[in-house]
Amino acid sequence: MEKCYRNLDHTADLGIEIWGESREALLIHASMALSDQMTDVTTVKPKREVEWSVKGESPEELLMAQLQEILFHLDTDGMIFSEFRISLRGLNAIKCLAYGETLDRERHHFKTEIKAVTYHRLFVGEEEGRWVARVIFDV
Repeated sequence: MEKCYRNLDHTADLGIEIWGESREALLIHASMALSDQMTDVTTVKPKREVEWSVKGESPEELLMAQLQEILFHLDTDGMIFSEFRISLRGLNAIKCLAYGETLDRERHHFKTEIKAVTYHRLFVGEEEGRWVARVIFDV
């Protein structure tokens, strides 16, 4: 996986900054970064496709909804993802196709349990000609 994010210093929780050349790329990279924080995504096989649509009133709320959906599928179905295809539906809605498999803590080398995505310091916008997001996760 091409590195499209970096960890941010944060005292108690886990922060990341993500970038992409488009809003779709940013959302894909943020989704991959979340998965990569939880497990070694190179060990996750794209055995099953899961589809969802989310929307938000702003780019920040859209990113929040996408990341919460990934955590929802881990919590309810035990699914972890290694590939994402995202298409924008208007300004603040997306359709996502996610590919992965059921989490196997031994084979997937589970790294960090992320409890929630927070609004603390949440940012999505354009900086220096690319889309950037900053997100803090409750661990």
